Amino acid sequence: MLNAHFQLVRGPELFGGVVGSNAKNVRDLFAPAEEDWYKFGTSSPLHVVVIDELDSLFPQRGTSRGLDGGASDQIVGQFLSMLDGVMQMNNLLIIGTTNRYELIDAALKRPGRLGHHFEIGMPSLEGRQAIWRIHTENLVANGIIEDTYLPTLAAHSEGFSGAHIVGCISDTVLEAQR
Repeated sequence: MLNAHFQLVRGPELFGGVVGSNAKNVRDLFAPAEEDWYKFGTSSPLHVVVIDELDSLFPQRGTSRGLDGGASDQIVGQFLSMLDGVMQMNNLLIIGTTNRYELIDAALKRPGRLGHHFEIGMPSLEGRQAIWRIHTENLVANGIIEDTYLPTLAAHSEGFSGAHIVGCISDTVLEAQR
């Protein structure tokens, strides 16, 4: 059995400075999966493409007002045509992440494209405790903080995302080093 292939793309990374390079960059996302599909057929390895900041790459068409010379509309169009062209392949999984779901082009959210939407909310108290525990593991191991204090930190960080908690820990460590 062949191994799966993973690719992480940060939205702004696909934008190029040369005319036409944006569409080529989008096509290049699909090329390895297409090659394997033609080579191995249904035995092709899975290709997982994770696109972060989906809203920056695929905004509602017609909303750029010429600020990018229509590049955004071209990228959305190219991505949609590539998606429609590879739908017969069963070796490609595309996962998109965004904090601004409402800004993504509606055609991209249709069933058969990126039709499933999962909203991940703020972590619960138990989730925050786990985040604090994971990201302070070295601090606890080195006796810098007592693990008995972590539930209190979790309780006082209601409304914090995981990123907020990690930022809080980083800022605190930097301040303590100063």
